[in-house]
Amino acid sequence: MVGVVAGVAPAVQASRPDLTEAMREGGPHASGSRRKARARSALVVVEVALALSLVVAAGLLMRSLARVLGAPLGFDPANVLTVDLSFPGGRTHGLKGFSNLNARLVEQVSAIPGVESAATVNAVPLTNAQWDFGFYVEGRERPAPGTEPDTRVEWISPSYFRTLRIPLLEGREFASTDTYSSPKVLLVNQAFARRYFKGETAVGQHLRMLYGFEDEGQFSWEIVGVVGDVRAQGLDKEPPPEVYVSQTQQGFRAMNLLVRARADAGSVARSVRAIVQGLDPAQAIGRVQPMEQVVTLSVGSRRFQALLCTAFGALALLLSALGLYGVIAWSVAQRTQEIGIRMALGAQRATVLRMILLEGLKLAAAGLGIGLCGALLATRLLQSQLYGVSASDPLTYAGVAALIALVAAAASLLPARRAASIAPIDALKSE
Repeated sequence: MVGVVAGVAPAVQASRPDLTEAMREGGPHASGSRRKARARSALVVVEVALALSLVVAAGLLMRSLARVLGAPLGFDPANVLTVDLSFPGGRTHGLKGFSNLNARLVEQVSAIPGVESAATVNAVPLTNAQWDFGFYVEGRERPAPGTEPDTRVEWISPSYFRTLRIPLLEGREFASTDTYSSPKVLLVNQAFARRYFKGETAVGQHLRMLYGFEDEGQFSWEIVGVVGDVRAQGLDKEPPPEVYVSQTQQGFRAMNLLVRARADAGSVARSVRAIVQGLDPAQAIGRVQPMEQVVTLSVGSRRFQALLCTAFGALALLLSALGLYGVIAWSVAQRTQEIGIRMALGAQRATVLRMILLEGLKLAAAGLGIGLCGALLATRLLQSQLYGVSASDPLTYAGVAALIALVAAAASLLPARRAASIAPIDALKSE
C-alpha cells in the first residue's frame, strides 16, 4: 500500500501541472521550485524523526536486555544438565514410593564418572513451572480462612543446593536424618525470611502448610535454614518468597533431574538415560538440555524484541541517510551556478564545504527535535518491557542523537565536498 501511494502521488501531481508557475520558473529548472524543495526537505526531516524514535526504542531494549543478562541468578548454571522426568504413578506406592525412587536415581547418577553431584527438583528455575500454597506461621494469629498468604514451594533432594551452588546463609541444609519418620523440617529463601520474619530469626519458626497430599495429611514444619535467593520466575523478576521441602520427607510426582558435571555436562547424558531406563523401563524422558540453555531461553522474547527493533532502527537510519544525501546532492546540482559565482568572488572551498554541510545538519537538527518529542511519547509504551532502564533514559537519548548527527554529517559530506571542488569557470558555463 505504501509503495502504491508513493508511486501514485507523484503521478497525480504530474497529471495536473500548474502551467503558469512552470512557465514563470523556466524550463530546465521547473522541478526546482521552492514548494517541491520544501516537500523534499520535509520528507527527510520526517525520516530522521522516525529513525530517531526507532533507534531510541532499540537502544532502550538493548540496554534493558543487558541489564537482565547481568542480573544475579542466585545459582551457577555452568556444566549443569537438566532432564525432565515424570514417573508413572501406577508403578510406585504413593508419594513415599516416589521419594524412594528419586533417592535411588540421585544416588546412581551421582556415581557416574565425571559427575560432581546430582539432585531432583519439581520445578527447574526459569522454566515458569511453579506450585504455590497457602500457609501461616504458628504462634501468630491465624488469618481468616481463604486469606492466608501464598508462597512458592519446591520439593528438592538434599543435594539440590550443592548441585546449583545456592549458598546457605543461616542454619543448616537438609540431612540424611530428615526422613519420613523424623520431625518435618524445611528451608526458606532470604526473600521469605525478609518478608515474614523481618527483625526476627526465621530459623526455629514453625509453619503450617495448607495442603494435603494423598493420605499424608498436614504437618507442622520447622524452619531449619535460610538459603540465598534464586530468580526462579525470570531474570527480570525479583526472587519470590520460597519454601523448600525435602523429598526424603515428602515425595512429589513430577520431578526434574539436575546433574552437575566436572566438565561438559552433555557427555553424561547417555549414562543418565540408561540409569533412568534401568529404574523404570516405561519411563519416558522429556527434554534434556544444559542449564545455561534454560537461562538463554528465558530471555528469548526480550532478545528477539531487541534485535527486531534494532534491525528496523538500522534500516530507518540508512533510509534517512540516503534521503538526506539525495536532497543535499540535488540542492548542490541546482545551485551549481550560485556556488561558482561565490567562488569566483573569492569564497574559499572551506566556506562552501561548511555552507553545504550546515544545510544537511539543519535538516537533521529539525528531525532530531521532532524525533525526540515523538520518542518520549512512543517509548512510554515500552516501559513495561524495560528492566533497570527508564523510558526517558538520558544516556540512550543523547547517544542516539549523537549517532544520528554523525550519520547526517557523513551523508552531507560527500555532496559538500563535490560542491567545494566545483571549478568556477565550469559552474558559470553550466545551465
